[in-house]
Order: sequence, then C-alpha cells, then structure tokens
Amino acid sequence: MATTNSVIERVSRRLEDQEPGYAYTHWQDVDLLIAVNYSLRVIGRYHPRQFGAMVMYDLPADGLLHTSCTAFLPPYTLTNRAGRRIRYLASTEETPSAWDMVLCNGQGGPLYLVNRADGEYEAHPVNPHEHYKVRGLCIQIPTVTKDENIPLTDDLLPALEEIMMFYAYSYDKTSTVYTEKGHVHWQNALLLLGVTNGSRQ
Repeated sequence: MATTNSVIERVSRRLEDQEPGYAYTHWQDVDLLIAVNYSLRVIGRYHPRQFGAMVMYDLPADGLLHTSCTAFLPPYTLTNRAGRRIRYLASTEETPSAWDMVLCNGQGGPLYLVNRADGEYEAHPVNPHEHYKVRGLCIQIPTVTKDENIPLTDDLLPALEEIMMFYAYSYDKTSTVYTEKGHVHWQNALLLLGVTNGSRQ
C-alpha cells in the first residue's frame, strides 16, 4: 500500500512541460491531491468492489431506505427480522407498474428496490406490518489526504497514476500536445483496469 505523498511525488516527476526537459509547472501538490481523489472515483466506477462491503439495513415501514453509501449495489437480499433470506430483490430504475406486480405476485414482502436518488432507495410493494431487512453491497469511495495511505491494492496503483496523468494533462484544453498526452494516459489506465471501452469522466 502506497502513501498519497509518494504517489504525488512519482506523478510529479513524470509530468513534463511542452518543452522536453523542462519541469511541468502548472500543478502544485494540492492540485495533484485533487487528481488522486478524482482517480479513486474513476477506479470506483470500474472496480466498485474495491471499495465495497456487504451491509444490511433495516427497511422502514414506508419502504424508503436511506443509505450512507456512495452506491448501494445488487445483489439485494430481502430478509426477515432474524436475518433469514426470503428472496432476492430485483433492481430497477423505475417504479414497477401494477401489471408487473400482478405478474410477479407481489404478496409476502417487497419484490423490487428502486433507486430514487443518491443514497435513497424505495422498496415495492411495501407491507408496513412486517419488519424486513435488505442486504446489499455498500460502496464507499474514500477521499484521502496527503498523509494517508491510498486504499488500493498494489496492482491498481499504476492505473491510479495513469488517471492522474490524464487529469493533469487534460486540464489545459487549449493545448493539443497536452490533450494528446492526456488521451494516451487515459487509454493506458483503461488497459490497466481491464476495461475495453470507457468514456472519459
């Protein structure tokens, strides 16, 4: 595990100005710290389990579940009060229709978990007389400071540094040279992350 400071120093040494041999002067340590945290969010998008843990939440009677997670991902498991599994919940972006409920026989507890907003989910259909729990993967992408360790395995550190290089070079939109360098570093990062096609963040 590497410290944030050591990664910033390595990336600082790799950055070059447009003229070979000249130090890259556009960025200070504080800017590269922002780049570290940006890179962690990008890695979290492609490798969410790197920052995840299975958690269980009590499902309120109204069916509205509020989480502190950056993202709450399936598989969602509906359990009873004692934690015994009842069924898996389907994940959906929209409220299921009444017809969907009939088709799926929506008795005996929720069948769906709908993502309403950041950290807010709604179970359908609700049964206010029962006490349910929902288990899922809670993703917490951290924000690090200069003195902290970066919470990544060693195999993902090269990808982190490539994303930082992309961030630094892509900041200057007027420079064709920087834009091209940034694109190369983005492609390198995707390769290291095992992503075949990924849009820039």
